[in-house]
Amino acid sequence: MIGVFDSGVGGLSVLKRLKELMPEANFIYYADSKNCPYGTKSLEEIYQLTLAGCKTLISLGAKAIVIACNTASLVINRVKAEIKAPIYDIISPNLRAMEKIKNRRILLLGTIKTVEGKVYENFLNKDNEIIAKEAQFLTGLAENMQIDEEITQIKIDNLLADFEDFNMLILACTHFPLFNRYFEKHAKMEVYDCGLNLALEVSELKYQYITKADEFYTSGDIEHFTKQIKYYGFEARANIL
Repeated sequence: MIGVFDSGVGGLSVLKRLKELMPEANFIYYADSKNCPYGTKSLEEIYQLTLAGCKTLISLGAKAIVIACNTASLVINRVKAEIKAPIYDIISPNLRAMEKIKNRRILLLGTIKTVEGKVYENFLNKDNEIIAKEAQFLTGLAENMQIDEEITQIKIDNLLADFEDFNMLILACTHFPLFNRYFEKHAKMEVYDCGLNLALEVSELKYQYITKADEFYTSGDIEHFTKQIKYYGFEARANIL
């Protein structure tokens, strides 16, 4: 089975992509909901939590791990040094794909820690104009399923109000594609979902699949997590760790 790790429900947007590309594969999803959000934590805290999450997935039977979190991917090299199983982070495949992006006016949205890290910004600013802006509040809305249609659209319109002349929007947090229908109303902006390139890379895995239902685990409240996975389109029973 392939393990998918995130601080919360954002990784479900990546899991959806993976299941579209790998319908025969089996997944173990682990949300570290107890410690969500990661975007406001120190890099040392993020490292310790991500390492623990990867070890948990291996103990549950994962043969490869997908880090479906931009913030957790900031510490990927340290985690890889401690974990023998193959690990796929979300930043690396996107930097490779972003080599083709030239002469664009880009707004990048991410968590506080992802924006502070400037990984995407430093890579893209050679050939593009790019502004990075934290949108941490969207993580909270997604985790609490507080997505009122009208209010959410107003909040996102306000978030993008000063960037209407930009032509690309990079969603550098896996929680943010859960709001795609609101972003896509800004037709001038091409919406770039970082989760897609990660899913494409993982889909190339040559793996011996077994017939088994996907499994969902959380470190947080099991009733809340069960509501979350159903809210975002997955019919499955949640488990607590």
